[in-house]
Amino acid sequence: MEKQKGKTPSVCDWIGGGHCVVIDATNHPLSADDDNTADGTSLGADNCVGVAYILALLGSTDIPHPPLEAVLTVMEEKGKVGGANYDTTKLTGTHMIDFNWITDDQILAGCGGDLPLAIDLPAAPDPTPEDYIGKQIAIRGLHGGHCEFDIHLERANAIVALARILARVSGRFDVRIAELSCGVQNNVIPADAPATVMLDPRGAATFDQEVAATAQTLKDEFACADPDLRVDVHDHPRTDTSRPASATSAVAWLGILIPNGVVSWSLVTPGIVESSNNFGTLRLDDDGIHLMTTITAGVTSSKHHIAEQITALADLVGGTASEFGLDAPEFPYNAESELLRRAREAYTDVIGTEPTTLVSNCSLELGMFTNRLSGLDTISIGTNLSGLHSPAERVSHRSIARVWPVVKTLMGKLDS
Repeated sequence: MEKQKGKTPSVCDWIGGGHCVVIDATNHPLSADDDNTADGTSLGADNCVGVAYILALLGSTDIPHPPLEAVLTVMEEKGKVGGANYDTTKLTGTHMIDFNWITDDQILAGCGGDLPLAIDLPAAPDPTPEDYIGKQIAIRGLHGGHCEFDIHLERANAIVALARILARVSGRFDVRIAELSCGVQNNVIPADAPATVMLDPRGAATFDQEVAATAQTLKDEFACADPDLRVDVHDHPRTDTSRPASATSAVAWLGILIPNGVVSWSLVTPGIVESSNNFGTLRLDDDGIHLMTTITAGVTSSKHHIAEQITALADLVGGTASEFGLDAPEFPYNAESELLRRAREAYTDVIGTEPTTLVSNCSLELGMFTNRLSGLDTISIGTNLSGLHSPAERVSHRSIARVWPVVKTLMGKLDS
């Protein structure tokens, strides 16, 4: 990537999608709209914007700054693989500025850690009784969202809603799961949950009534948080195989007993979630039924306690729970941070208003560095992003331009 002759590269030289793409903002201006999106795919703004800032700093010749070390990690969303495997002994700096935040009026000064769990239930397929009929149940219309940024909104979890229906009907009928594929990723609040079940035809009418009654209960409960929640029930062709009724009950009990959503609120930093859990995916394969859940917490012991609860519940229904990916530590808030003080000054000098200092329940890679590098002074700043990891992802180019002078000013303050 070449620098433009005669000037320091602007951050706008490196804005792009899943990889960094050179944009000549003079000859090919961005749209007049504040936000930029991609067509039918994720934009990749999380975190090509941060990469662009880093490249612009490294390529500059006229920005005062202290000696710089740049760390670019990969596979953060797949268990923070890059951060976990980075050799921090290579680093000598005492300050770390992370560019992985999602709004330009806040400085992130502390965040949680997370622990994904995989739960496996043995449930080999059996022949479906000859006279059984099929039904499909589908939870639809939910907002969904990110298990860290949206968990406090108390939205419905489609898998938990499905489990409540299965718990009600499995106590009254011989209900056998035939098809199941719910949720997109363990750290995403599921917005849809379809399931196909087989049951004795003599209970069909009552089955529909029980599902309708539970659906109304769910709609009443989530009238504010998820007003478009609906439960669709349709006849479905009979399948040759299905899972034992005991497996249906096991899924139902796990779904209604595993902690989901906000578990506790912080007493140290009022107004933020201290610990939470998200029931993210529910899948069926030849061996059995598999569930994924993500625990997020600002206190390691709280995270591990929730994991112990889930492990005990899995054991009670004949399953097993195991860690999946990385047990990521939290990034603790330091009220005496010198880097935070100077960053607040830079925001005020450039933008004219003081930014909010935020401690969040979200889990980033920051704890991996602050826990391994003693005394590391750390903050995270960013630009206005929304709809991350989806075709609805948006990034504000005006926000990128607004924060870039802040970054340069902060570099000067650290160089003094």
